[in-house]
Amino acid sequence: MARRVTARPPATGIQPDDRSPRQIGREFLARLEAGARLKIDGEARHHPGMLLVPPYRPRHKVSLFNAEFYLTDFLFDEAVN
Repeated sequence: MARRVTARPPATGIQPDDRSPRQIGREFLARLEAGARLKIDGEARHHPGMLLVPPYRPRHKVSLFNAEFYLTDFLFDEAVN
């Protein structure tokens, strides 16, 4: 007999940083200048310099599982669709 599983959110209380996109971008660049190391995912892994120019520069930040995630705005790419 199949077991019934109740879906639960993996984490609760997650809120984005309430600072402006400009402030988040400045913090991101300051951390890089101070020697922070990035774990890059996706296309940027092969071209990390693209993270430093608009529209790819992070504009949002979320803290999750003792890690900071810097996010861009949603970008639509016709080639992927």
